[in-house]
Amino acid sequence: MKINHFCSLGTLCHSSQLLKRNNLKKCSYPFDWIFSNCNMICHCLQDDFNIFLDKSYYINLKNKCKCGHSYYHESLFNHHNPLNHYDYNYFTRCVERFKYLLKLSDSKLFIIMYVNMNKDEREEVIEFNKTLSKYTSNYKLFVINHQKNSVRHHYFDYIDNIDFLYLYTLSNSDGKEFENVEDNLYLDRIIQSKYINIFDYDLQILKRIIAVKCSLFTSSIS
Repeated sequence: MKINHFCSLGTLCHSSQLLKRNNLKKCSYPFDWIFSNCNMICHCLQDDFNIFLDKSYYINLKNKCKCGHSYYHESLFNHHNPLNHYDYNYFTRCVERFKYLLKLSDSKLFIIMYVNMNKDEREEVIEFNKTLSKYTSNYKLFVINHQKNSVRHHYFDYIDNIDFLYLYTLSNSDGKEFENVEDNLYLDRIIQSKYINIFDYDLQILKRIIAVKCSLFTSSIS
């Protein structure tokens, strides 16, 4: 299955950073850089994001880069502050873009990441997938269950269109990436081999290398 669109659903910023690092994040969606969970995402879908975008629920955290939400999470927005006009418009665009994505018939991969996912959270994911299927089609749900371990390894478990990745790394996540660089590369290779056409990926990398070299050459003769 060739994936046309990649979208992070949280629950950590790590899933969004994973896409960004692998040049798969072509645009921003509402759950990229916030603290989310399956129940919250379901409610956003059912409520058409009305409460999500309702400024009366926003909590001023006295920080220009953060903001809380009295309905969803006391520190929901960890990298933006939608109390200011610029960031609010950013989330408005993200929501509209997400709604448009759901309507597309193209293949989609939704990524959600957990740390030490328990049985209840796994069941929540399965129930969430049933709700998500009412709003979109032609997609896979890629669920990363990360655990720190003395040995780096992984395995997959499949339920319908849900791909559960049980990922064991030597280091913890700092919220966006693993502390150990090799752990990041390990996960990169997993997603590349599983969901990306390797030829297309190598072509992207080659284009980036050529662009950088051309830029350096232009700078040297100017």
